[in-house]
Amino acid sequence: MSLSVSGKLTFLPERLTPNLIRAVKRHVKRAAELNADMVRLSIDRGKDIVTGGNFQHLKPVTREVRSQRGIGGNQPLYASGKLYNSIQVIPESDGYSVIMEDYGHHHNEGFTVGEHRWFKAGNDWYNFSGTDVPRRRFFETPIAFFRRAEYKQLMNELEQKVINELKKAPIKRVG
Repeated sequence: MSLSVSGKLTFLPERLTPNLIRAVKRHVKRAAELNADMVRLSIDRGKDIVTGGNFQHLKPVTREVRSQRGIGGNQPLYASGKLYNSIQVIPESDGYSVIMEDYGHHHNEGFTVGEHRWFKAGNDWYNFSGTDVPRRRFFETPIAFFRRAEYKQLMNELEQKVINELKKAPIKRVG
């Protein structure tokens, strides 16, 4: 004679769903915030977010225009702070997005300045038409993001939340 033992889950998954959904949403939001922090750190360090290589230095004319406008510094992507300060996490219907000023996309990919692009700085006018602006990749979620200790901590917290929720409805022996 063989003994048959079975188990029964004493809950319906719907009971746990709201708590698990909240846990996943919290995880996604915190992951987006971590990604936004990485984007800012890329600009702060002047390093490519994927390769870790240095951004190309500012050209002398860019430094001159900054000087004429009363903006110091030689750090790429950080003249007025408008781009840097625009990096934020916003809720979407299906998760969270990291956003920034539209022109950040051009700097991330590199571009050539179009025709008739003159800038006045002080009493001088500068013609930037045809100027190549190098790619400075700062806005991305590299695969290394998922290997970072901070992200692993977020995953551990989510995993623990799931385990805790599942413990609320133990499997009972019925046979």
